[in-house]
Amino acid sequence: MPMFSSAFRLGSVIVTASLAAALCGCGSGIHGVFPDPTSETKGGNVTGNWQFAFEPAANTPALSSASGSIDQSGGTTTDGQFTTAVLLVSAPCYSSGMQLPTQGFATTNELTLNSFGDVGQYLNFALTIADGGAAMSGTYTVQNGCAAGAHGTLSGTRYLPLTGTYAGALTGAASRSAMLALQQSTDQAGDGGFLLSGTATFTGFTCFAKGTTTTPVGGEVSGAAATAHFTTDDPAGSSVDVTGTFDAAAKTLTVSGYTIHGGACDGQTGTGTLNLQ
Repeated sequence: MPMFSSAFRLGSVIVTASLAAALCGCGSGIHGVFPDPTSETKGGNVTGNWQFAFEPAANTPALSSASGSIDQSGGTTTDGQFTTAVLLVSAPCYSSGMQLPTQGFATTNELTLNSFGDVGQYLNFALTIADGGAAMSGTYTVQNGCAAGAHGTLSGTRYLPLTGTYAGALTGAASRSAMLALQQSTDQAGDGGFLLSGTATFTGFTCFAKGTTTTPVGGEVSGAAATAHFTTDDPAGSSVDVTGTFDAAAKTLTVSGYTIHGGACDGQTGTGTLNLQ
């Protein structure tokens, strides 16, 4: 099953020199500073699944997007809550095949995240929390490495869990459709994603009619992207890999591709749109 993999990193603002020194003194590998924890705002808890879009400043190295999990926990809103994240970053200069952990602090309306180093680079976010924790916007900077000096603005959207029954038509052959009963885990998987499990009912397929996600990983969600792997009831043995994207409200799952592996239908592919029922 395709798994999400890429690199992750995140952000900073201003705090006291003593706090920044304390973090460095612990050998955390974090570069960055933190916000004034006494700032008063309206925002919300930002724990969940996020998708970020970057707007690079002119003539700076480009970052395109990031997705992954954020966990805001510990402390109080007044003192600043310790926050961690693992994000998959799509950008030049970052190594592939790894997830970049980050940490920082959240006040009622501000979040800063500072990445651990990746080939000597550190990505820092300074964000303002809005819509009760459902959206963020702010700035980012990159220190050191081949992307040193990259900076600009970014916006983030929290995606609701991909949980429920999704049904709709599929391409690939006449009268094909699918109904997927999906359950997204509320716990982060540790690689920037959330595990996805469920069952499938297929119509119009000559080789099988049902499918079940395999364990321990039958699927995964990170930001707007989702994958799932179903083992079917095909007597000859077959499976179906599904990849797609969904909207922030988790109402529509756009299947960018499904592929059948094994059995008499091996190699058949298609696309589709499935809506929450």
